[in-house]
Amino acid sequence: MKKFFKTFLTLALMGGVLTFTGCQDYEADINSLDDRLSAVEGTLNELKSKIEAGSVITGVESVSNGVKVTLSDGKSFTLTNGKDGADGKDGANGKDGANGADGKDGSVITIGSNGNWFIGNDDTGLPAKGADGKDGANGADGKDGADGIYYYPGSNGFWVKVDPSKTPAEETETTISWVAPETVTAVWDVENGTLTLTGVEGSEEPIVLNLTSPLRSLAFVPEFMAQGLGVISFYNVYDLDGVFATANQPKVTYRLNPQNANVASTEWSFICRLVQTRVAGDADHVISVLGVEDGEEGGKVFEITSNTPWLPSDASATGFNVLTALRAETGDEEIVSDYALVECDNLDNLYLINKVKYETRPYAVVPFYSVGDLSDPAYDIYSDVPVSATENLALVYNSSLDVKKYLETYAGSHVLSLTEAYVYPEYSVELVDEYLGADGQTDQQAFVKLSPEGILTVDSEWLASSGRPAIGRTPVLYVQAKVGDQVLAHSYIKVMITDQSYSEVALGDYEYTLGEPNYEYSQIGAASRVDLSWINTNANILDVLDLSYAQFVARYDLTAVQTTYKVENAATFSPVAPAGITVNTTAIADPTATNAVSVVFDNTIDEDTYGVVKVTIPAYNNYRDKNVVLLVNYRISHNHSWPAFINEYVAGQDAQGRTIIRVKGKLVAGAFKNQATLKESLSGMSTFNDAAGNHVAGSFSFAFVDPEDDDNTISDYYDWNPATRAYDILSASISGSDYTDQEINLVLPLTGAYRDYLVRMSHALANGNVCTKDYVVRFVNPFSLVAPAVELNDQATATHKNLVEVIKVKDNYNNVIFEYNTSARTGKVTAIGQNAYGLQDSDFVFDYTVNAPNFESSLTVDASGVITWLNGGTALEDDYRGATYKVGLTIADICDIEATNSVTVKSTL
Repeated sequence: MKKFFKTFLTLALMGGVLTFTGCQDYEADINSLDDRLSAVEGTLNELKSKIEAGSVITGVESVSNGVKVTLSDGKSFTLTNGKDGADGKDGANGKDGANGADGKDGSVITIGSNGNWFIGNDDTGLPAKGADGKDGANGADGKDGADGIYYYPGSNGFWVKVDPSKTPAEETETTISWVAPETVTAVWDVENGTLTLTGVEGSEEPIVLNLTSPLRSLAFVPEFMAQGLGVISFYNVYDLDGVFATANQPKVTYRLNPQNANVASTEWSFICRLVQTRVAGDADHVISVLGVEDGEEGGKVFEITSNTPWLPSDASATGFNVLTALRAETGDEEIVSDYALVECDNLDNLYLINKVKYETRPYAVVPFYSVGDLSDPAYDIYSDVPVSATENLALVYNSSLDVKKYLETYAGSHVLSLTEAYVYPEYSVELVDEYLGADGQTDQQAFVKLSPEGILTVDSEWLASSGRPAIGRTPVLYVQAKVGDQVLAHSYIKVMITDQSYSEVALGDYEYTLGEPNYEYSQIGAASRVDLSWINTNANILDVLDLSYAQFVARYDLTAVQTTYKVENAATFSPVAPAGITVNTTAIADPTATNAVSVVFDNTIDEDTYGVVKVTIPAYNNYRDKNVVLLVNYRISHNHSWPAFINEYVAGQDAQGRTIIRVKGKLVAGAFKNQATLKESLSGMSTFNDAAGNHVAGSFSFAFVDPEDDDNTISDYYDWNPATRAYDILSASISGSDYTDQEINLVLPLTGAYRDYLVRMSHALANGNVCTKDYVVRFVNPFSLVAPAVELNDQATATHKNLVEVIKVKDNYNNVIFEYNTSARTGKVTAIGQNAYGLQDSDFVFDYTVNAPNFESSLTVDASGVITWLNGGTALEDDYRGATYKVGLTIADICDIEATNSVTVKSTL
């Protein structure tokens, strides 16, 4: 670069490009130019160093005032034009220099896909390499120039014409310039691995960058590992006699270091060794390289083959390992990759299959007819291909059949085709000498002819009219898969001559939805069904498929109709019918029946479900006819009708939103019991016995709850039973058989204002399921105790107050049922208590207590309810108001209630 600077500087001084008058200005100009040259030199040095380090140029493009070069690491470099006029410098008392003109876009020259040189997007018409038509820069085949002549950009800026027909090749510099004036021109020559730049700022001569670097190392990129090494897999293929025929031709990838390594003249080979340890002589004749192509990210993909059957590489089985390494030789330089382990297996159980069907996803392995022992004198083709056998391929009578298109060899031992294992056999096709038809007399082979290329046609010379007499005939072909003269597999192919072509892939299904019923479970009855009538069959199946009934019977297997079912959330169809669904398909074979298919639903079906019933009528040949699939998408729902709660009984809702029903006891055989008829708080009870709606009579029960449930309505009278993992009800029971006679009974007396029970209405369905609804039954205490405040006088002698005289017992209607009777001078049950509740005096049992802080011994109460104040003659200075009394009352087995009130002792002072 420094020599370019000197030349440029001389020309600049001579041409008067720089203007200066004094030494100081001269030095400034020199320094400015030197800075610019140093910047360019730095850019080119960095670009060159990155290429030498292995970076690959991925793009060269024109930009404003130059070109931009982009590398594989994402780094880009912009090189600008060197012909721009620079601003003039201020001399001492001199004039300003004129502004330089704007720089032009750079020009990029590449080899196009047609093999010609392109300047930008314009084809020059000059072939880049005409002698051998090598690939152009974009991967397409290069075109030969006239008489093999090609061109390359010369160092003087003109195209050089090369005539390789001369010895030595004649090179002539043309007068056609490849350098665009006053611009940076970049020639990106991928063929020769160079980037040539002209017109770069700071350089008057072309700059040539070598885009490649010397190969330093090779690394195998394995698909899998074994014994700590990458593995190259080979398959051995043997002929019908067990003689080795060939090995596969796998493709393996090696990474080149650096990516841009120059391997144009490299010779590739593999060295191999069969060792018990890794010290043995190398052999270079065992694995051959068949071809090399570019891979990804600087890699090379090698197509290889083995020249011998390998020993197994499992060291534990044989004690041997087969190792191989890739060798690159360029001149005297030799580079060897790391070793890879060679594994080998035999592709066995070979047979011929239909290639077209196999290539259809998902794979369908459809074999042709096997061949028996041809060497057996008693061998008979009809034992392998009977007259009744289904044809393998179809030949349209007025068309042709490329038999080889359908041939593939399959290795049953490895579940893959030979093509997938990189083995490519050749195929031969022959007509069997004679094959008689169903009449036992007509030779089916006479109707066709076969070309040497394996093209089968109807013999139009023999059937000169139209060829239609050949329709229905079934000639048989004998095919072989070969490697050279060795036969790997052979088969028979039976061909049906038809008047229409078969699909090369399975046609799948023709789906027809019979109906989409949505039934309410309670309404399911004898009419709950979906039918495919014969009228519907003709209109929506036979007519759509363009078939008569006779053709339908001939082309569909009515004896193999399959019914499958898929219920909600199931991933696949099952042949097991869900409860409550019956399907009848027998009438498909009876066109006189009313319905071809019937799907019937009964009340044993789940009341809250959906699903699909699928009836499949298979075609004998799915490559000619679609299978007929009938679908019934059904949904069964159930909106249960429950009895309504009578408003007069409703006391609100609990925290869980359940209705609270308030009940009280009643007279039972003349005695009051905490017992209630459950149905009395409900209306519309007829729906609770709707047998016609696929239910049985409803009933009531306690709804036992789990202890983890946060349910604040559950009574303390529930007891957890660890055996049943549920609560037992200790304080109540439900009697009766169903809703018509069931009663809830309290076993223990009520305490407090009420007690709640979680009751469940249950309605059993005909299918064995149960509908439930929970609500709360609140037993209300029917009685309350009235106990007024009491006052006593403070005096030297005892003072008394009989509580029996003041307390009363009332019902919820404020009726007094027990009070003091002055005549009897004791408490008595009132007439209401006797008549409405059946109570007797003996049913009322009282107990009394007092609480007198600081005066425990002064204020007492006896068992008869008499409160006594005796303070030993000490006078109270103030009224004593700190005392209370409490009355507890048990009324038979109905309830336990109590009342508390104050006791005041009046001061005498």
